[in-house]
Amino acid sequence: MWSTRSVVRGVGVCGANGVRSGGGVSGSVIHRPYCTTHINGNAAIAVHLQLSPEVSELLKDYKVSTTFPIHWGDMDAFAHVNNVMYIRYLESARVHYLRRATHLATHTVDSKHSHSDSHSHSPSHSLPPSDPSVFSPLAATHTTPAHSFLSNKGIGPIIKSVKCTYRAPLVFPDMVTVASRVTKIEADRFSMSHIIVSHKLGKVAAEGEDVIVSIDYKTGDKAPLPADIVKAIRQID
Repeated sequence: MWSTRSVVRGVGVCGANGVRSGGGVSGSVIHRPYCTTHINGNAAIAVHLQLSPEVSELLKDYKVSTTFPIHWGDMDAFAHVNNVMYIRYLESARVHYLRRATHLATHTVDSKHSHSDSHSHSPSHSLPPSDPSVFSPLAATHTTPAHSFLSNKGIGPIIKSVKCTYRAPLVFPDMVTVASRVTKIEADRFSMSHIIVSHKLGKVAAEGEDVIVSIDYKTGDKAPLPADIVKAIRQID
């Protein structure tokens, strides 16, 4: 179940303070930090989701998630979502997480330069749509490793492996939330785990795991993860 509480144009984030539910107990808050909804792949809007208790319970241990509708075209001849689409859902969640980490890292870097001799600064957890280093990675002009991490201009991520365990078939219409977290960080790579949660079913439809390696896109060789990216990931998870 889901309902629109408010809509903000651009790429929206429900925020780290949770979402106030529109029904049930008055004033109750469902904690969904960094919750977003992507529509049609390109545009994204923020919707405050009224999650069922079952879905909310499944997501409670994840700090980053992305929510989007299942499209009719996601299904195949067997009248359920094709298995390949689950991999695409994991991809969208992975990119969303990395944008979050990159945004956090770049704002931390920027704050060091602008506040080093004045006062401490707590980086914003929002994702402003005007930030080109987050929403138009290939157009990023900054030169620090953190700023260019999601571009092909220097050190950045490349997928090494993806695993998906299917638990239940998804069927249009439905909304799915993919919740993600980093489970292991090494010198030149990190591992992630995901759950794909069906709002209609109120349960996990699939579990995913992937390994992302840091690579120097100028040389094609593996490279250490940028320190600011590692710090941002640890701050999230």
